[in-house]
Amino acid sequence: MNIIEFSDGQKGVLDMEFIQKEYHSGRLREAHIMAELFEFRKDSKFKQENAHSKECPYNFVEWNVTEEDWLLLVKFIKFGNLNNEPIDKRARQLEKIYRLGHKLGGIPELDIYYKYFHSKTVFNPCKIPDDYNPQSPEQDRLKFYQWACWPSHSAQITNMVNNHNWECTEINYTKGASYFNYYRRLWKRKIESDGQQDILENTS
Repeated sequence: MNIIEFSDGQKGVLDMEFIQKEYHSGRLREAHIMAELFEFRKDSKFKQENAHSKECPYNFVEWNVTEEDWLLLVKFIKFGNLNNEPIDKRARQLEKIYRLGHKLGGIPELDIYYKYFHSKTVFNPCKIPDDYNPQSPEQDRLKFYQWACWPSHSAQITNMVNNHNWECTEINYTKGASYFNYYRRLWKRKIESDGQQDILENTS
């Protein structure tokens, strides 16, 4: 165990044995540049002149690594995901550790998780662009909404609007003698704790 200082002035304990073990058989596999920066590989081409200490050659201050960035990376190394946080917060955290991963020369396991997360995630409604206001399924290019089409005088509309978060759009059309309107409501995303299942849920 080594006491280290981060670029934000915080101090922490670094378990070099854990990091080395993860490099050889865990989620840091093939993170070869990181292994050289931490001098796990004896033939390192990246030995640092201003090493933190003999036991911990990587200088977190010089490389501008904050305590939060490092702890998020350790969380990913241990669990393989950033679950148990709201989606939008998780996305911000992932961007932080993804930048750190690049600073360390790249972490293949992190690249895989990053691509998985962004291919499956529908973000929190607060991230919808201000000018994004689709009035039909065809206009909903970002897939933020669940869509339905009901007759204008359907008895269930009041209940659906007042109790289940549906809202009427401006687009309507006729079919035979009936008028129809598009209704929409925001999706929300649930990611299961194992990080493998993504399920779209409605907001009711």
